[in-house]
Amino acid sequence: MAKSLRESLLATSPQPRIIPYVTLGDPPDGRFEAWVDELLDGGSFALEVGLPSSGANEGPVLLRSHERALRAGLTEIQILDRLATTVRRIRCPVIAVVHFRAGMGNDIGRVIEALAETGVAAVLCVGLPVYALPELAEAARQSDVETVLSVHGEMPERLRETVYRAASGCIYLSRRRMVTMSEAEESALCRMVSAETSLPVIVGTGIRDAETVTRFVRAGARACAVGTALIEKWERRLRDAPDASSSFADDVRALSNG
Repeated sequence: MAKSLRESLLATSPQPRIIPYVTLGDPPDGRFEAWVDELLDGGSFALEVGLPSSGANEGPVLLRSHERALRAGLTEIQILDRLATTVRRIRCPVIAVVHFRAGMGNDIGRVIEALAETGVAAVLCVGLPVYALPELAEAARQSDVETVLSVHGEMPERLRETVYRAASGCIYLSRRRMVTMSEAEESALCRMVSAETSLPVIVGTGIRDAETVTRFVRAGARACAVGTALIEKWERRLRDAPDASSSFADDVRALSNG
């Protein structure tokens, strides 16, 4: 088993930690590896790697990233091989992000087993219905890989409890349905979720500045996931100045030094 994501997050006192999100194979043309290296040079705690999917349940920026990666025409075996290569290259925990599709229910065990063989520390299943969580938890236990499961501000307490029981790595608190909340309400929700579970909490969606990272860490989060802001910046630089040197390492440092 890869190094435990849960244990790594709980090993030290709470502090601003950044987990960048990248889509496997984007940027294309051999630039993916260089971008990952630069993000890690900035001190990223872990890496979320989204597996390219035509049915990704993401916002427009991440959807564009998936579309670019899909244009490479990678097969499932090639995606898994490239994921395994990425895991071997880097020293931090890798969270594989896989999007649930209708009809995938019977394949949960096979998918988890295949992802575990790549060496990832944990698997985050997006869009998996609550009724499938026990099957996911058992498949992950048998494959010796941790699960990261999502909760949000509109989720009833009984459903949150189901998620907590099925998760083994950490809880992902998504801000996607927190758009009408004030900062104080967001912080209160993070404190509540952190108190309800012994698992570490990662906050993600819409993280763009160090002040937001610090606010959630003070409310009990162990890390913040950042995807859209970093991918948007890569897109701008590709469009406006393709040859300009990137400062993504500095961006990660800035986010974690609020």
